[in-house]
Amino acid sequence: MSNVKKFLLPILVLFLITLNSFLFAANLESVGLFNKTSCFLTEDKGVRSFTCHGKQSGLKSPLALEKDIQISASIDHICAANKVQLKCSGVGLTLTENIAGIVKLDSSKNTVCYSTASEFKCLGTGILARAKLPITTKVVDFALGENHGCLIDRESKDKKTIHCFGNNKYSKADPPYNMAAPAQIIVGKNYSCALNKKSDYQNEVICWGKKSFNPPMLKQPLLIKGAKHFICAIDQVNFTDNKLICFGDNLPADIPDLNSANTLELGPYTGCSYDQKGKELICFGHNYQREIDISFEILTATPVKSLKVEDDLPNMDKEISRSSGGHHRCALFQSGRVKCWGKNYNGQLGYGDYNNRGDSSGEMGSSLKFLNLGPEKVISLALGGDHSCALFESGRVKCWGQNSYGQLGYGDTSQRGRAAGSMGASLKFIDLGGEKAISIFGGYEFNCALLSSGRSKCWGKNSYGQLGYGDTNNRGDRKSEMGANLKYLDLGPEKIKSMSLGAYYSCATFRSMRVKCWGKNGYGQLGYGDRMNRGGRPGEMGVKLLYIDLGPEKVISLKTGWYHACAIFESLRVKCWGANQKGELGLGDTSHRGGSPGQMGKSLKFSDLGVQKIRSLAIGGNQSCALFVTGRVKCWGSNQNGQLGLGDISNRGNTAGHMGKNLAFLELGPEKATSLSLGYYFSCATFESGRVKCWGTGSYGKLGYGNTVTKGDQAGEMGKTLKFIDLGPDKLISAF
Repeated sequence: MSNVKKFLLPILVLFLITLNSFLFAANLESVGLFNKTSCFLTEDKGVRSFTCHGKQSGLKSPLALEKDIQISASIDHICAANKVQLKCSGVGLTLTENIAGIVKLDSSKNTVCYSTASEFKCLGTGILARAKLPITTKVVDFALGENHGCLIDRESKDKKTIHCFGNNKYSKADPPYNMAAPAQIIVGKNYSCALNKKSDYQNEVICWGKKSFNPPMLKQPLLIKGAKHFICAIDQVNFTDNKLICFGDNLPADIPDLNSANTLELGPYTGCSYDQKGKELICFGHNYQREIDISFEILTATPVKSLKVEDDLPNMDKEISRSSGGHHRCALFQSGRVKCWGKNYNGQLGYGDYNNRGDSSGEMGSSLKFLNLGPEKVISLALGGDHSCALFESGRVKCWGQNSYGQLGYGDTSQRGRAAGSMGASLKFIDLGGEKAISIFGGYEFNCALLSSGRSKCWGKNSYGQLGYGDTNNRGDRKSEMGANLKYLDLGPEKIKSMSLGAYYSCATFRSMRVKCWGKNGYGQLGYGDRMNRGGRPGEMGVKLLYIDLGPEKVISLKTGWYHACAIFESLRVKCWGANQKGELGLGDTSHRGGSPGQMGKSLKFSDLGVQKIRSLAIGGNQSCALFVTGRVKCWGSNQNGQLGLGDISNRGNTAGHMGKNLAFLELGPEKATSLSLGYYFSCATFESGRVKCWGTGSYGKLGYGNTVTKGDQAGEMGKTLKFIDLGPDKLISAF
């Protein structure tokens, strides 16, 4: 029998299901390989199953299979943990312990270890349970071997350190000191390895212990896994391919040649990896007791995400790719598919017509179809005024909708998404020169992409130099302007961390957590103490474009609206500058900031939002909203259509006494909000359940309630009265 066992292809399922009563289809959540045994945690239509094959095929989880459960087994025991409890059963280890918020669980001989946000602990009677554990602050990752373990500890905001414990044969418990930013740790019998952040956009694998485990040349390792005597990595070798590469001693036979590896797990002598292109799970290695003779079809597998070292900052909800459209909204689902609703005059919804969606009954829910964007999964969206863009798993981009200035990036000015047959395979990927995009950003009639090199390219309308190329020529409306001919922005030597685009201006946040802005500057929205445009003439970009003076604190997130911008600082407070006609800066007046000398730096005050800390921002036309770490929301600025959600049409922030404790939290119901997005005179929030609520003007059906009724402008329309939008049964990631 071959040592490589492939999961059955979907095309064979209907035929084989009559032959094998054990055959079923499922989504793979996790794999466990150990002691001539393989175990799989799967989900099918909301029902989870835990099945094992081989020597210990009868293993059962000691806890109910709730969402986010973690299971780990060893030679003689099995452990499971949920948010409140850890339970182990077996000959070698039987225990129950109350825990608070499991982060990771791992087992070794008669030992189980776990980490929470504030604790690392090992239990049992094994060698590692008796070893002296390091004192930790916050464990980022850990791994256990037969007689030693290692962990990554965040000792302070700017420092992460690897600590090892247990047996130190071959110096396997002596990590080197040349790792500035370790992200992942693995251990085997006589070695340890870490995935380390070598630079802003480059990872490396560093090993210590047995010398034969020096890794080969890897281009961009995304994930590493360790077995007893060998290591495997998922390596991003080019624009689209993630290759499975294994190295070490005593490699298992028949390691598959995979170029689209997605998940990876290793046992002492076996491994399993999901082939994303072939849609099958491939297990390889020894098959002593039929542990890799598996007979069920895997529909999807939990994807491997590029392991980037987490920022030494609070989680800002990954707002770097979140841009909001004008009169339309789109939702990204966990399946990687997209639905859009609202205004559609230019085909910005992407349904091959110009009919609005959401303004009449029967248009939402399951009646609102998924966009045909091709077979690849979407990972992020960016919406402009009347156009939309999607970033795919491969790092490529597609755009549709209005294209008067080349903002779709196809080298012409023809709309996409309005005519039948213009989507799907007919909608091509934009040519950005072959480099992978890691984030996309939508502005009014233009877009920018942040690429894997840490540089950026922009295209579309450029009347005020908002593209940043030292002229006012549009880009993307001619074939000769895209691909390699579309130049990188010159913003100086520092790499970009994130961008945000407004109405005819752009801002970039850098790794140093400083900010530069360019483009239109009529209200001082660029923040340079004058009203001069920048980026439209030679000599205005690069090192000559200075960092904005925002005071001594570092910026951790920045958002732009039509003509104003707001930033979150390390203290989780907010400053805003630019236009202030409606009080959108939150300073208790209607005076603009940033357009005159002496208005920036220490002179620019923090907006008074009360004592709570801010998680993320969303900026609209003349409106600003803050999502707090508590999951509650405050909004200020223009409110003529109830877009502030306060049950009236009075502006906030334009008069003394409006802000601070006097600015009320929005009544959005008992659930916590997880993200916000604002458009033209309306607002939306995504909640913990993955559902969405919108309020403000209902024109074009952009609120998604099957009518054009305005909500939030009268008492009694918010809170529990404001219903969740019906987007169908699929699980939602967020609305954009």
